[in-house]
Amino acid sequence: VLYYLRSGGALLPPLQPTLAMADPQLLAALDLMRRMPPSRCETSLEELVDLVPHLTDDLLNTIDQPLQTAKDAQGNAYLLCDYNRDGDSYRSPWTNEYDPPLSDGVLPSPKLRAMETLANDIFEGYREMYYEGGISSVYFWDLDESSFAACVLVKKDAEEKKKLEAGNWDAIHVVEVRPLGPKRAAYKLTTTIMLRIKTGHAVGVHEGEMNLSGSLTRQKEEELAVGDVASHVANMGRMVEEMESRMRRHAGLPTSPNLSSSLPRRWRTGCATRCSRSTLARRRASSTASTSRAVPRPTRRRICSLRRSWRRWASGMRTEEASSRRLSPPRSERCEVVRGGARASG
Repeated sequence: VLYYLRSGGALLPPLQPTLAMADPQLLAALDLMRRMPPSRCETSLEELVDLVPHLTDDLLNTIDQPLQTAKDAQGNAYLLCDYNRDGDSYRSPWTNEYDPPLSDGVLPSPKLRAMETLANDIFEGYREMYYEGGISSVYFWDLDESSFAACVLVKKDAEEKKKLEAGNWDAIHVVEVRPLGPKRAAYKLTTTIMLRIKTGHAVGVHEGEMNLSGSLTRQKEEELAVGDVASHVANMGRMVEEMESRMRRHAGLPTSPNLSSSLPRRWRTGCATRCSRSTLARRRASSTASTSRAVPRPTRRRICSLRRSWRRWASGMRTEEASSRRLSPPRSERCEVVRGGARASG
């Protein structure tokens, strides 16, 4: 590993053409992290930091790690990441204070703080509707005088059921916002989803464990209209929602949007139809499942018996109908009577 790092990644092709001007050791470290098991991402990152301590900040800013949780002084749970870290302290999005306390910590401007508070409340409802639990946190910071960025974090731990021993879903959404004028802005969304599953696995009499882990990263850019401060949150929320749904479908996972009226109206309009359709489909599926459990499925013999009974009943109806027709006047006579009446009335 030391030879690989000192050689500047000569053993493997470069990671990305866009990083050609970066530090060769940083490229080698990133390329090496790509080849390490995702389940030991934290351990591999700690070992890399020990090998190249001068790249600590670059590695922490570039490599996504599984999200960790903490609680502030008021007991509110929040997520830890590099975007709310200053030294060894982390800022809570609910109290806007660092833990451990930090006197000169970096804080968002009053305008960004108002958007951060609104976004945390909105994504709290988003998380409840989509994940039915877990923890979410949103952080804002300034890029320059007119541009800013935000990070939306969602973490959900799976419940232990049957052979599922552990599992978690970590979603990291980073949005860069740059104004294009008084009424438009450019949004660049980078989403990383990390999934881990640990289950019991048995083959015959032999028992063991199976660990599945991996990550998926996607990027999207859009230019959207902007009206006020809340419109930025609505635009970012819509982009995050669409990106998560697309990545769920790409990974073969079900999507179940069920957003409540607490979310912004401009955010809800795009998914109202999908919500109603998915809710109706779930209701139909549940009613069908309950009916199938209550009523046993008929066998083939029973179906054939029902068909024979239906044929006998139908043939009897045809016989009765034929006998009733014999008692009634022929069709030609009925037609003449109708025509004569019609002519007489005319």
